[in-house]
Amino acid sequence: MKIKICNKDPVFPFLLVDNWYTKKELEKIWKELSFYTDYETMPNAAEGLAAKDEEGNSKADCYRLYPDEVYTQKGRNTSYILRFQQPKIFSNKIKQAFQKTSPVYRNWQSCDKDNTIISYYENNHHYHAHYDSAQVTALIWLYIKPKAFSGGNLTFTDSNIKVRCRYNRMVMFPGFYEHQVDPITLKKKKAGLGRYCITHFYSNTR
Repeated sequence: MKIKICNKDPVFPFLLVDNWYTKKELEKIWKELSFYTDYETMPNAAEGLAAKDEEGNSKADCYRLYPDEVYTQKGRNTSYILRFQQPKIFSNKIKQAFQKTSPVYRNWQSCDKDNTIISYYENNHHYHAHYDSAQVTALIWLYIKPKAFSGGNLTFTDSNIKVRCRYNRMVMFPGFYEHQVDPITLKKKKAGLGRYCITHFYSNTR
């Protein structure tokens, strides 16, 4: 795990972690993602809770699945994606690193609610500039190697900083940062060759 505090723009710093999952964790994560990759069970984001523009149209164009709607609170450990995240994100290494990026850390460490979304982007899919209602957002990117698409990078529009989509990379930032996903160009049309993004939202309901 390689941790980097990105503060090129001191007003909008964020946390970048490469090699987020271990090799053994990745094997299990991929089994779960492969099971979910079905056009019939992963509806378009427009049908879900994606951010919308002033006319009520979805800003996101991708496939989505909501694990929290699939697994009960007692059954969360059935999902490797849900099971692995909490111990990793709240480890001392990550807490100490995120603390150095933003005062938002003070609220994040006491968040009592989390939500997860699995997004899958194929040809021409994108997500226009938006911000999240959660206090903190963590994004994890995966794709089948060798990479079969171009684009799909993340841009923080407040600071105009672009973060390249890299395999097994985690980006963590305050949800109020406006951000967008550049359009995907898929080199070969085949299910599963696009860009996966596992999103974890953290909020405080108290």
